[in-house]
Amino acid sequence: MATIEATGISFALTDEQKALRGLAHDFAANEIRPKEREYDERMQHPADVVAKAHALGLMNLHVPEEYGGPGLSVFDGQSQISATPFKEHRKEIGPDQLKKLEAIKKDLLDGKITVLDS
Repeated sequence: MATIEATGISFALTDEQKALRGLAHDFAANEIRPKEREYDERMQHPADVVAKAHALGLMNLHVPEEYGGPGLSVFDGQSQISATPFKEHRKEIGPDQLKKLEAIKKDLLDGKITVLDS
């Protein structure tokens, strides 16, 4: 019987992709998670965290090398994003945002806010 070698697409991560994913995971664990509640409660942009992510090469992974970026593929970028659970990806809101939404809803129902047609 003849042996046929299967060929196709491999979804196994390369060593470089595993290293990037590990870096993103560690960054999330050490830099994002410890501060996320504080930033949510203050409703403050985490500029210091974003700056650190830029310095480590974890931001704008899709930017081509000729423009100063790493020029990674969509798959490489997605691999990194899936290892970095930012709040925006989880669709969560904090208690302060919920209170504001409830206040807006009340004002809307009480007729204090007018919805404009687009």
